[in-house]
Amino acid sequence: GPNNGMLTDIRWSEQFFPYLQ
Repeated sequence: GPNNGMLTDIRWSEQFFPYLQ
């Protein structure tokens, strides 16, 4: 997600922005 820096948000980010991991 927007706060992909947080481990709990990594999953969200990978769903839409895998390149941000």
